[in-house]
Amino acid sequence: MGKEMTGPIAEIDLCRAWTRLPRSIPLKTTDGRSVDVIHLGTWTHGFGPDFRDAIISIDNGPTEHGSIELHLRTKGWSDHRHHLDPRYNDVVLHIVGQHDTVETRRADGKLVPTVVLDIQALGLPTHEVDWSLVGGAVCAERLALEQPDLIRGIVGRLGDNRITARAARIESWLTEQTPDAVLYAEILDALGYVGNREPMAEIVARLPWANLVVIAGQDSGSFDRTIAALLGVGGFLPLSDAEIAHTGLEPDRAHGLASIWAGIATDWNVEPMPSTDWTMARIRPTNHPIRRLVQAAALIASTGFHLTANLLSSLRAAADPTPFLIECVDRVGVPALGSDRARAIATNVLIPFGFALASQTGDSDLAESTARVWESLPGAESNERTRRAVRQITGEVGMKRLGARLQQGLIHLDQTLCGPRRCYECPIAAVVVRESAADGLSLG
Repeated sequence: MGKEMTGPIAEIDLCRAWTRLPRSIPLKTTDGRSVDVIHLGTWTHGFGPDFRDAIISIDNGPTEHGSIELHLRTKGWSDHRHHLDPRYNDVVLHIVGQHDTVETRRADGKLVPTVVLDIQALGLPTHEVDWSLVGGAVCAERLALEQPDLIRGIVGRLGDNRITARAARIESWLTEQTPDAVLYAEILDALGYVGNREPMAEIVARLPWANLVVIAGQDSGSFDRTIAALLGVGGFLPLSDAEIAHTGLEPDRAHGLASIWAGIATDWNVEPMPSTDWTMARIRPTNHPIRRLVQAAALIASTGFHLTANLLSSLRAAADPTPFLIECVDRVGVPALGSDRARAIATNVLIPFGFALASQTGDSDLAESTARVWESLPGAESNERTRRAVRQITGEVGMKRLGARLQQGLIHLDQTLCGPRRCYECPIAAVVVRESAADGLSLG
């Protein structure tokens, strides 16, 4: 057993107390019903619901089989967006340290009974491991050296969690908008990269998909009208000579976009954004918003304004969508979409969109083919977030052959767990402290 520690209660303390819950402690839901816990469930250490395969009975009713989720406060359910995540649709009981009157409702609409478990008042054990073992410069170097497959498995499941959360968000939008409209917004978001996501969202708000389709038409001039609409709403027209270079168009054709936009703005009463809304400082030429908007227009026009049918064709064939995305832009003869940006769109847009659409429509074939692509999708070039996470976990050991799934898991670690030092919630940290407590050794 690791050394005793003091400090505030963490969710992992609540989970640990649940594993040792005496049968003699009576449990009641917040609305006064009795709860008989027949089986506490199996602790997942952060992969989806906290405890799976639990068995309970409420008010001596029939037994219910499912998962149990734990939070410090009831609102943790919605704060963690479980109400939008289909993975939590089998949760049958919500255990909380403090009830704040917020209801617990699953993505399928069913209310989940809530039980308050005051582990301090009940004298249940907390802080039984030495969490100082993790959170330093390196957390799990020895674990990475001796059990690399274990580390890769954990990181891969975190990548699954990240994509599933994206898919749940997209699926909620699909209840309100057409698939093409959702995909349009997601593609512009991905092309906005880090610094210009908000302006890209503003373009979608000012130029909804349904309007763009009518404005552009589907004839030989549709591509120019699409570019003019996107650049015009973005506040870039007329273009300067320096800006024309970002479009890849001949100067006469690029200058002509301003007159096309003037007609669109008048006919549709569209107000352009201030060009100052865009972030230009420290933006590489390949990420310039004019270039990205031209590439968005190329993707849209080359699919004949049927984004979903065309851009999901690779997924339906269980093939990597990256080459097809690059080809779509190349067809139109504008600046090429780089392989890393195409890979980012495939990973962050098409994969979760495929899962979301499959779930909403019950398309099991699309779900299966998307899963096959996700398992094998190559990664993009490493970035500072993935490199930082690898250093934090493995130190000098490192991780090789990082596909998209593992890279997404590393990004999740860096942003959600390692950066804010939420070691109590990290499944890798849980393994480190558990094994250290078992053999008395400090790993990493």
